[in-house]
Amino acid sequence: SDQTPHITNKPGFSETDSGEVPREWESALNSAYNYAEIMSMSKAGIYDQLVSEYGEQFTPEEAQYAIDNLK
Repeated sequence: SDQTPHITNKPGFSETDSGEVPREWESALNSAYNYAEIMSMSKAGIYDQLVSEYGEQFTPEEAQYAIDNLK
């Protein structure tokens, strides 16, 4: 059997070993939905708001996940 320990919390890894999306990524997606629905912002505008030091302060990876998954 494989005795290699599973490493979690890998930086930049898109999903956890269980297939769950990290909480921060879900939070970014929820924020993106709010901007899209309430403020009718473009995807570029939403991305800028998510990563802004004056806005949500998500990482570029988190913001990109949100944009990629925004329906």
